[in-house]
Amino acid sequence: MSTMSNKTSATTAYFDLHTTGIGYLGRIRKVQIKKGAFYSCTIGALRGEKPTNPDQKPEYTYFDVVIRGKQALERVLFLESAVKNNQRVLVNFKIGDIYAEMFEYQSGSKKGQQGICMKGRLLQIGHSQIDGVKVDWEAVGIADEPHHETDGSHEADGSIDTVDSQQFAA
Repeated sequence: MSTMSNKTSATTAYFDLHTTGIGYLGRIRKVQIKKGAFYSCTIGALRGEKPTNPDQKPEYTYFDVVIRGKQALERVLFLESAVKNNQRVLVNFKIGDIYAEMFEYQSGSKKGQQGICMKGRLLQIGHSQIDGVKVDWEAVGIADEPHHETDGSHEADGSIDTVDSQQFAA
């Protein structure tokens, strides 16, 4: 008597929600948990109408993200020293599975008030600038991940190459 095992390959399907844009990198940190550690950062994404004169200020949406993409982690760690030195680090980004989370301000003028934070998973970092100077990722040795037309992994529409980061300086 012989036995046959039915091996079925179970694949998990996901609904992907991807957000792409241009924004400033900040608050890069390593978070320790019982099971190990992970990296996280904040991205101040630019939105709304592009300012046309120095009196106009850009609008921002802030994302607090866990860094999940291998390429994104390599690039964020490369950019970390520039962020810590208060340089303006502007990046093209792709975030997955965003959601809002409520919190309570613990200090400052809003202490005790409720706020909302956008959260997600940082999947990719594209073109980047440090104080307006483009980072050559090929020269640094951190290549782009291949893009697949079917998974929505295309670059953000407003290429960072067309953005003058100095006009957004606070």
